[in-house]
Amino acid sequence: MYANAIHTQLQPLPATTQSRTAGHGRRRRVGQLVVDERRLARFNRLLKALGHATGLDIDQLATFGRTLAATTPGQTTPDWIHHRLQQGELLSRMLGDRDWAPGSEPGGGRVAFLGRVVLGYLRSRDDLIPDDTPGIGRLDDAIVVDVAWPMLAGEAAAYRDFCRLRDAEARLRGCAAGGFRFTRSDWRAARRAEVALQRLRNRIRDSSYLPAAAARFRVH
Repeated sequence: MYANAIHTQLQPLPATTQSRTAGHGRRRRVGQLVVDERRLARFNRLLKALGHATGLDIDQLATFGRTLAATTPGQTTPDWIHHRLQQGELLSRMLGDRDWAPGSEPGGGRVAFLGRVVLGYLRSRDDLIPDDTPGIGRLDDAIVVDVAWPMLAGEAAAYRDFCRLRDAEARLRGCAAGGFRFTRSDWRAARRAEVALQRLRNRIRDSSYLPAAAARFRVH
């Protein structure tokens, strides 16, 4: 596991969005927004394609919207949503970084495809909840990121580490991170060198360069 992998982990969706409620269909509003049933059906098709078993109903979204409003009063964008939007920004940088190129790796095509699907939704103006809806305008975007993240987290963690080592190399060269070619292969080589250096440091710490002490003679 990469040293900074913890930064790519997301908390699971709150319980209000995990399973369908017994009162399905009771509500038609999320906050002050009247939810369009056709948009919700399209949204659920996307969630299922990303791995969510059932999709969500309006009652769940309404309950979740109220929970966010109660726990983050006065915030334009609640922390729960803001964190997932940051992950979306990371995803955008990763897919746009020509030196990383996730689609070039075995299995990377699937990651790149899912990432583009998520970014397509985040950038769309024709989504379930208009982005300018107070408090919950990016709720649907955050849910899309959350559902897709288990399939993207490993690649995102690797990319964060790639950026860390590319920045370190840039500092050594005295130039900007984009001022030289640094590929996935270079990252792997830098990782191996870093691991070897850490092992050497551990060996030095746990041993001594001094020769073993000479045996003492006793005179009786």
